[in-house]
Amino acid sequence: MSNLRIRSANETTAFSYDANRSRYKRTDTKSGVTTTTYYAGNVEVVSQSDSNVFTFRRNLPGAIALYRDNGTSEVSYLHTDHLGSLDTITNEEGLIKQKLYFDAWGKN
Repeated sequence: MSNLRIRSANETTAFSYDANRSRYKRTDTKSGVTTTTYYAGNVEVVSQSDSNVFTFRRNLPGAIALYRDNGTSEVSYLHTDHLGSLDTITNEEGLIKQKLYFDAWGKN
């Protein structure tokens, strides 16, 4: 098993890898809050040190589904441009959550 740690002034990110060099854990610390993500296939389990809620994130073709152990859930849909690059994320009602498209010089 191996670990990789990245540090900046007030943030730390650590990745843990198993014997097959597959990432199984990520730990982010920022402003005293630690977010831990465990990876198992296309499912990610996320917890935060300032919350008792676990989030289960499933990466599906064209969507990301979030299920929380408090009973809430949401689905985000991923839309691509004509080259197949992700450019827009919408919610279940079709409202835009985030635009990710850029011009030829990397500006949006």
